[in-house]
Amino acid sequence: MKTRDQFQPTSDFTFRREPFVLLDDPETYVADTWQLTPEHPLRSYWLELFRGHFPSLLTHAREDALSRSEEAGEISSRIQNVEKAFYAYLDLYENEPQTHAKMTILKICDERERLLREYGFEDPFKLAKREATAEAYALLPRVIKEIDALPDDERLNEVMRGVFAGNIFDLGATQTSQMHAEGKIGFHETLDKLKPRPWLFDDLDTWSEAFNKKSRYKAAAVFVDNAGCDVVLGMIPFVREL
Repeated sequence: MKTRDQFQPTSDFTFRREPFVLLDDPETYVADTWQLTPEHPLRSYWLELFRGHFPSLLTHAREDALSRSEEAGEISSRIQNVEKAFYAYLDLYENEPQTHAKMTILKICDERERLLREYGFEDPFKLAKREATAEAYALLPRVIKEIDALPDDERLNEVMRGVFAGNIFDLGATQTSQMHAEGKIGFHETLDKLKPRPWLFDDLDTWSEAFNKKSRYKAAAVFVDNAGCDVVLGMIPFVREL
């Protein structure tokens, strides 16, 4: 197992990546679903989504920097510069796609991360994460109590609904970020708005049957977000059930 230090960014803001040990063929695995070629029907959609979400991300970056008593004028200057740099990157690819042999959603995310760090914004959501995690921990005892009060045949369904509801709390998503800013989103409110089964992809019955046999699975690797309702109210109850 690697230590935390082995995953720290290098001086040029790149990350060392190693393939997940359970990948069937790490040599041919591609993390991205699409190549955003000029003829791809969703290319314009994704470019506009990145443009439209960036101001919200910079708002969080500003709030986090101010919470550390950084100078407001200096913060504004850095925000203007990183905004200009990121939009120039998107504009270049949109107008001259030949400048990038391959363009993917992950590549755009990596460039956005690189630029943010270059201009001194290591984690724009740091303050928001801290506040959201504190709120989620305050609610966790209630969520656990509600799950424990259910009959055995309903517990896994409710735990999985909690995973879905927690996952909706993604400040990296434009719509969720706006709802959060307006105070229109809460964990139980989100649970109440989840669509009933059958879900679009619904293997819950098959998984529940295997889960209850107690013999098919010996271990689980769980990948989680690092803060907020997603990990605290979605994944902690899930892992507890495992």
